[in-house]
Amino acid sequence: MDKFSRAQIFSVCLVLFMSGASGATQTVKSTSLNWIDFNAGDGGFTIKFPGTPKVSTPEIKMGPVTLKHHAYSIDVGDFGFEAVFMDLPPGSDPDAAMAGGISNLINSAVARGSKLLGNDSVTHGNCTGREVTLSTIEPGTTKPGFLDALIFTSGLRFYNIVFSARSDTKEARDASRIFSDSFSIVGGCTSMIAPADAPREDKTDEPFEGTQDPATGWHVIESNDLGVRVLMPGAVRHVTQNQHSTQLKLTHHTFLYSNEESVYSAEVIGDYPAGWNTTPSSYQTSIDLTLYSLKKNLGAIGFEITPVRDLRLATYPGREFSLINEQRGSHGRAQIYVTPKRIYLFVAFTRSDNALTQIGRFFSTIRISPK
Repeated sequence: MDKFSRAQIFSVCLVLFMSGASGATQTVKSTSLNWIDFNAGDGGFTIKFPGTPKVSTPEIKMGPVTLKHHAYSIDVGDFGFEAVFMDLPPGSDPDAAMAGGISNLINSAVARGSKLLGNDSVTHGNCTGREVTLSTIEPGTTKPGFLDALIFTSGLRFYNIVFSARSDTKEARDASRIFSDSFSIVGGCTSMIAPADAPREDKTDEPFEGTQDPATGWHVIESNDLGVRVLMPGAVRHVTQNQHSTQLKLTHHTFLYSNEESVYSAEVIGDYPAGWNTTPSSYQTSIDLTLYSLKKNLGAIGFEITPVRDLRLATYPGREFSLINEQRGSHGRAQIYVTPKRIYLFVAFTRSDNALTQIGRFFSTIRISPK
């Protein structure tokens, strides 16, 4: 499998602002709001605000990674309006940032009791982004609120536009549309990004025999240091990639068995610093980002990837997917697990007549020591 640009992806995806109106709870009509045309200047966008927004540049730390946002926000009655932008680090993947931003936004909201209403493509001028709408719950009540968020990227600039209301009313929906529809990126969007130095990478590729399992004849592939054990049909290649970005140092281990009919792979990515995953939603976002990379790699060769079920590794989450490539006649499965320090990815697909037995044997022998 191709390497995952985990350092670049995670440096922009795990924290997004979701402003909630605070203070007064008076009802406000969208027609009574004092809308002004706001130009963010160096932020590169214009939008309508119901008054002059306050400006802040908060920094949020996740382990060694520091995220700096430029936020423009205002609360009017029970409505909250916020526009945020940040510049992604050189070498980032804007598509991955978009996927991670959407995933984290939804996972965080749903974990707090919100209900997803929509997750749709949206176009502003030549800019294509995503719009996520949610029915929220005001703490201490059963009254539904409303949240509408836009996410766009242009080059390496990442935009998040959020409207929130304590009550889901026609006035709230009208105000949300005025605010969201008025957002415009000055000069339009670009897919152009500047080349960047690749992270320093040390790579080794060596055979790994393991030991033969007397019951099946397969090879026991085991690493106590990585906390993983699994059976594979034969000896494997152990590929180790040490990736050093400006803020993270990660090692990607791949144990790979392949022939003309089959591929079996066990991958371990880590170690992430303490405090990297801090909430249930951040674990789910890590799974979603790993799935994004898996789809990018296997989708390019014709695989359809479909979710099958949620899994658990002690108290940590996992997820299983089916893999089908009708053109090649290959069928298989994938499993992803996330722990505080590591991501585990297991993939197997084959054209063998004995596919179900072989694939089942591989996944039934997976053992992980969660860390």
